[in-house]
Amino acid sequence: MAEAAAAPPAPLTKQEVINLLDTIPTFNIVDSDNRIVGTPDEEGEICIRFWSDIDEANSALVLAQTLRGDSTTLSLACTPLGTSFAYAEGWQDTPATMPLKLHASRAVVAGVAEELGAEPDAAAFPIFCCDELSNSRVKPFFLSRQDLSDTWVSAGRSADALPKDLTVVLLTKLVNMMLTAHGGIDWRTAMFIASHRSTDKAQEIQEREAAARI
Repeated sequence: MAEAAAAPPAPLTKQEVINLLDTIPTFNIVDSDNRIVGTPDEEGEICIRFWSDIDEANSALVLAQTLRGDSTTLSLACTPLGTSFAYAEGWQDTPATMPLKLHASRAVVAGVAEELGAEPDAAAFPIFCCDELSNSRVKPFFLSRQDLSDTWVSAGRSADALPKDLTVVLLTKLVNMMLTAHGGIDWRTAMFIASHRSTDKAQEIQEREAAARI
């Protein structure tokens, strides 16, 4: 008797997508009461912002503190990427009275736009991967070419052997692919890998918050 064909992978639920993305930290600004603070962009739009780039988050913190003066002390807090994505996309209710926005690294967005011969899109959130790092058990994704390269080298491969043409997809498109089981892929094998700097900063913030609760 012939064996029954394996059932195709099921689409992921929104919560499964959130859980997969939550391995990467993003950073937002809070006041001394741990309330999330909105910040303006270059055009003056005030939003609650989640940055994936720690340097950009730190710069925003300095600016926000300067604008507020000594009225309150601001600091960085950590929100996992899946959670911040869910907030920004309206998947989860929040008490926020202003828009919520998720920001990719400006340098990464500019680099991708330059490769495409296009203008940078501030709303774009590029995700990088390459088939050579994937197998049937795991499909890693990264927030930058550098993060992917670091993992490539850590795996014992030569930096010179890194493929020039990496796959780049917008986060919103990738999420839709996971929600629809696009390509017959078992998206539960997806693994989102943060940079060491982001992971270290997230741990520092968590330790600071834990110490404040004692």
